[in-house]
Order: sequence, then C-alpha cells, then structure tokens
Amino acid sequence: MGGCRKQGRFFVQADLARTFQTLARVETETPGRAESPASRRYAITSNRGPIAKGISDFCRKAGCLLREEDFAALHARVEEPLNRDLSRRAGYKCGFWTQGPVMLENLNLLEGFDLKTMKHNSAEYVHTVVEAEKLGYADRDAYYGDPDFTPMPAALISKEYANLRRPLINPQRASAEHVPGDPVHMSVRAPEDFVRARFQHRNGEHQDTTCVNVIDQEGNLFSATPRRLDSCRHRRDTGIPLSSAHSNLS
Repeated sequence: MGGCRKQGRFFVQADLARTFQTLARVETETPGRAESPASRRYAITSNRGPIAKGISDFCRKAGCLLREEDFAALHARVEEPLNRDLSRRAGYKCGFWTQGPVMLENLNLLEGFDLKTMKHNSAEYVHTVVEAEKLGYADRDAYYGDPDFTPMPAALISKEYANLRRPLINPQRASAEHVPGDPVHMSVRAPEDFVRARFQHRNGEHQDTTCVNVIDQEGNLFSATPRRLDSCRHRRDTGIPLSSAHSNLS
C-alpha cells in the first residue's frame, strides 16, 4: 500500500481472493444448491450474507448509501441489447444504464469518414476519431442514466442524429468544447440552459478517466484506468472497490 511495486514483485489481492473463496464455499456447503446461481447470490445479496453485511457496515461508517436491503433486492434482468447496422457488421451494446451505447453513436459519426484512406493511427485518423468521441461522450454525460427513472432519447444512436452532429468535427482544429446535442428536437446543439443545468457539477478541472495500455515486444501487457480517488471507496477486507463509475464499465 502507498507505493509502487518493485520489479519482480507480485501484486497479490489476498482480500479479493478470500471473497472468491467465500463464494465457492457457499456453493459447496449449501445442500442441494451446489450448482444453483442462488447459492452464489446468497453470499453477496442475503441480509445475512457476509459480503453484503461487510460492505453495508463499511458504507454506514463512510457515509455511503448501500445497505444489506439493497443487495437483497438486487436481481439481474435479461434485456434485448441495443444494436445498429455498421457498414457490413452489426454492433450490439447494453442499454443506456451503461456507457455502452456511446460506441454505437461514435461509430455512426465515423461512418461519414473514409478512415481506411487516412491510414490507421495517422494524425488525421486519430484526430477524426477523437473528435467524434468528444461528441459522443458529451451526449453520454448529458443524457445517459437509468431508463427506469430517466427517459432515454432513442435518437441518440440513430444515423439521422449522427448526420446532424458530424459537421461539428473540424478536420483542422481540435475542439475544446463539451457539446451535447439535442436528440429530442433533432438539433446539432442542446440549448445553453440545458447544458448549464446538466454540467453544473463540473468545476473546470479535468474530472474524467485516463486509460493507459502498454504492450512490449515480448507480449507483456499493462493496462491501467485510474480515476479520481474521491469517487471510489474501498472495503478492504473484501477487496471490492465501490465507485459510482462501475455502471459505466458494464
């Protein structure tokens, strides 16, 4: 804790290992339910489940909102994925309760460019992809949420909406704006009062995620996605981090 690992040292997540062992033990010790998903769910979600209770106790002390009842009421729901035809392929993503649909929106935007002619990872190619992603992520930040509580404009991932937004991509200049559109009224830019209301929590500092991926000549891969530490709490004896961003990674 508190420092970088020296070369040759292993990074061991003993707490997380114990959590996995708890799940495995519940499966084998629950008579008649060894192969049942319910036995795995019990260890996490039951009011008396050790994992749920540990996280809940931690949240009470830390001022977080999760309680045992939330885990007990949790259930997975099967739903149809969002999908769009992408040239000769089809793209499928989870719903707007994740950030998955932003990839469909970004790909719709990029369909208006000849990326193959630009050549992979050329300056023109990278510029075009990044500028398209800026538009998609601005819409994500402005609109995405839980569809059970917030209406989701289906036009966000439509070809027609992408056609409206695409001209905002300047091939000669990188945008410094965070510009959501208006998929409800099919407008290139959302009204200024709407944007101010949705982004009022931003204070001008960079508050987003940085992702670093490195592969060396021997095939070793390192991937890290650091986030602002104040958005994450860690229940140490479970090895499970709690973060408001985890739904985005689903």
